[in-house]
Amino acid sequence: MRLLLGFAVCVGLVSLVRSDLNISMSHTHSWNGLIDFILQPLTGLHKNNPSTENPTTQNLPKNNPSEEKSPEEHRIVKSHFDSSSILFPSSQMSSNVLVKLYEAINSQKPDEDTIIKIISAHTHQEIIELQASYQELYKLDLLKSLRSILTGELEKAVISWMIPRNYYYAREIHSALFGIGADERALIDIFGTSNNSIINQIRMGYSEIFFRSIDRDMTFTLEFFRRLLYSSEKLQSHIFKFDNVVAIVEDELSFLDFLVNYPSDVFQFAMEYYKQSGKYLENTIIEKYSGDLKRTFLSIVYYAKGENNFFARRLHECLEGDIVDYNSLIRLAIMDKRVSYDEICDIYKRQYKRELHDVMSRKIRSERFRKFIEALFKRKQEPPVNGPLMN
Repeated sequence: MRLLLGFAVCVGLVSLVRSDLNISMSHTHSWNGLIDFILQPLTGLHKNNPSTENPTTQNLPKNNPSEEKSPEEHRIVKSHFDSSSILFPSSQMSSNVLVKLYEAINSQKPDEDTIIKIISAHTHQEIIELQASYQELYKLDLLKSLRSILTGELEKAVISWMIPRNYYYAREIHSALFGIGADERALIDIFGTSNNSIINQIRMGYSEIFFRSIDRDMTFTLEFFRRLLYSSEKLQSHIFKFDNVVAIVEDELSFLDFLVNYPSDVFQFAMEYYKQSGKYLENTIIEKYSGDLKRTFLSIVYYAKGENNFFARRLHECLEGDIVDYNSLIRLAIMDKRVSYDEICDIYKRQYKRELHDVMSRKIRSERFRKFIEALFKRKQEPPVNGPLMN
């Protein structure tokens, strides 16, 4: 009897462990499965309100700790790092845009050029409005419709641009941690350029998609990546003193602590380092460090000294090899930018003696994918567009 009872307990424990792993991993290695999973709130929200003609924020589930939330309410879709900005003014979405998009998707030969022109012309908030309006007008899920006709890297790029940003970053981080053959460039790009607010939004998105803590999963990665994540939990209250920056650079942990806790001082730190050592900080990093640690330090320093330098260098890394790094291209195109595409191209030409457009045209096999990526790069941080988005 005791033997049978012990066996039953062991089976129960194994089932719990397998269940926990299945929750986090079943949608990880399949792009389609993960997209289906994280898009469920989009369709669920409007199916629950079939009579609503002009949904607004009053239709969203209210935060009431005493009420038990449904999965759809718990995973309500958030706009990019600002849940208070979500609106669904479907009556304001140009019917001309919707009609052209529907015709482009459902024509005998789908018009991918029109599709990417429309999608790339929308901000993230407008993408949510577009999906709601399309669902209301045609009773069809826009993302599923797009996935039925788009393929390959173009499909990944379009869908990645259309899903909530913190969900996209969460997927990238999860793939970097647990994906087969994945490197850690996603962690470097995301944590090396994100402020505290963004990282905390990614935390929320990660738990909503995978039902587990990002802090728990980050225990599987390297120490300096965990420090990048945990640095978002605190803000330094004292002013950094630039009295011995050379010694800080020589010590790996001291240098990392500075980079993650004083991001606004990195540019001045680099200037002080040159004064005290006579060397450029980037050159010392290249000489002293290697692997992901070197890439992390360089990314943070380049980003702090100028976003145009950061994006030009990363684009070169994506395009220089025999195999194009399409995942990184998509991620870089989606990231917010305060610099123009022309500035990035100018730096690229100055550093690598080639035109970025020519390199992309030669290396990227899909012309439509290249056009879509370039269209996203040409977008800077900007307020939502008012009025028709496409004539």
